[in-house]
Amino acid sequence: MAHDINILKAQFTAGENNTRGDVFDSIQYNGVNIATDEDMLPYSQRGFAPTIRGTATSNAEISVRQNGYLIYQASVAPGAFEIKDLYSTTNSGDLEVTVKEADGTEHKFTQPYSSLALMQRPGQIKYEGTVARYRADGGTDANEPLFAQGSVIYGLNNISTLYGGFTASEDYYAANAGTGLALGSLGSVSGDITLSHARLDNDETSTGQSLRLMYTGKVDTTDTNFTLAGYRYSTQGYYNFADANQKYDASDEDLQFRYNKQNRFQLSVSQNVLGSSLYLSGYQQDYWNTSQKERSLSAGLNRTLYGMSFHLAYTYNKIDDDDIDQMVSFGFSVPLSKWLPNSWASYNISSSKGGDTRQNVGVNGTLLDDQRLSYSLQQSRSNHDGESSSSVYGSYRSQYANLNSGYYYSSDNSQQLSYGISGAIVAHPHGVTLSQPLGDTFAIVDAGDASGIRFQNERGVSTDIFGNAIIPSLTPYQINNIRVDTTSLPDDVDTNATTLTAIPSRSAAVAARLEARVGYRALITLSRSQNRPVPFGAIASANVQGVTGIVDDTSTLYLAGIGENTQLLIKWGDAPAQQCTAQITIDATQSLTNPTGIRTVNALCQQVTAHAE
Repeated sequence: MAHDINILKAQFTAGENNTRGDVFDSIQYNGVNIATDEDMLPYSQRGFAPTIRGTATSNAEISVRQNGYLIYQASVAPGAFEIKDLYSTTNSGDLEVTVKEADGTEHKFTQPYSSLALMQRPGQIKYEGTVARYRADGGTDANEPLFAQGSVIYGLNNISTLYGGFTASEDYYAANAGTGLALGSLGSVSGDITLSHARLDNDETSTGQSLRLMYTGKVDTTDTNFTLAGYRYSTQGYYNFADANQKYDASDEDLQFRYNKQNRFQLSVSQNVLGSSLYLSGYQQDYWNTSQKERSLSAGLNRTLYGMSFHLAYTYNKIDDDDIDQMVSFGFSVPLSKWLPNSWASYNISSSKGGDTRQNVGVNGTLLDDQRLSYSLQQSRSNHDGESSSSVYGSYRSQYANLNSGYYYSSDNSQQLSYGISGAIVAHPHGVTLSQPLGDTFAIVDAGDASGIRFQNERGVSTDIFGNAIIPSLTPYQINNIRVDTTSLPDDVDTNATTLTAIPSRSAAVAARLEARVGYRALITLSRSQNRPVPFGAIASANVQGVTGIVDDTSTLYLAGIGENTQLLIKWGDAPAQQCTAQITIDATQSLTNPTGIRTVNALCQQVTAHAE
């Protein structure tokens, strides 16, 4: 269960969930939580961006650039100014501020800028509070006590952010305090310390500290981006909340369960070189009272050339001395759009520890006009045992559900057939509608009796026979534009509405009304007695609610949403002599020659007879 608290720009939740992990490690729980919801804020107030202060001597134009690109522009009055609504951008890169005065003179200054994920704008607060029962990972043997946890992050100024928090249960207490610093072109760094006191499952008490340092930044001269570099040192008596609740088993040889943590180093860095993207990420975890280490490393190169994409990757994982896994892989994909739209062929070869080399070749793609049908054909072979396998897989997004099916065959005569269906049933004031799987926030569109209306960027979604459709996912607290695909309207449906707008709260089901007309579309050529035309600008009204049109200078009228027999009243004045009526008859059996579904009709407009008084 979730509920907005608009005045606090926060979200209240109850049930199974996870804490966010901004200050402490994320904890699974079953209970209640209240936390700042940054999605409630305008885009220009999310994340971290500095407040820019300066002075203008006249009505001036302020321009802000980062790495040469214009990211903000505004006009200010003479005097001191503050810019507080900058959008949060990349992790670092100084901001170049230009003040252009009314006479054309310019003066410039530099605002240092860099950010960690926890950095907040000056004066902005981000908080979280939880009261719940701890929920251990599946498959682990752990105590699950009641606990309370709170954290606060506060943007002190353009350079520093303060943060801290606590975690408390019957047998555990921890307190954290730290600060983040923006170092301009050097990036951002944060440091914090956590003190813990725990009574373990074997009734021993343990007290310790943990020091954490994190860094993020970009070296502009080499285009090297440090997404995250981190180091944590923990004393022998320190336990985080999850480890403190692990049940003690002296015979357990698993590093993660038998020993408490000492040093942890992690790094994630990327580098652009000659159009290629290089990346490296990994970590190493040391434990007290053992020389064994836990390590993970991944590195690779990605490149796109002439529409083809290539990748080379290496991975290494070590949990203990007897559990080491390594793999090298290379692959590429080639678009086949010249022969088969929205499709590509791929090849991949990988070699793992022990000499097992596996090759895979496949074709993947999408079909139909809105790409709602996906398919995959794969063939693989291993040199380790000579085993080969083939598989075919397809999925289809219909307006009622998502369908998938696959078949797998191996050279050892093993076979597997899989199939599935997923979707939702939505009850609403207009009836019950089947739909694709729902997101957290969605829309219910009512188009009256108009069926078959499709929507842009919503694969497989259309109104059903009752005129209802479910848009399965919306973005909360933001403007969502639901666009009608007017190029694929059924022949008997017309609408003037091209976009529906919704601004939902989180977990909301939004009702949206689409005004549509069901009936024939017709281009009607009118004439009066003695072959006289109907005057230009005459207003035509049908005996169908909401169906009107204007006669053009060729005595022609376009109407949509009319039936097989429709009575028209055409007026170009209030006098009886300025009115006539026409009976429009549509031959439903007539074959259409117009690809737009518009029928052509000729009709005689008869003069309205004046009533004697």
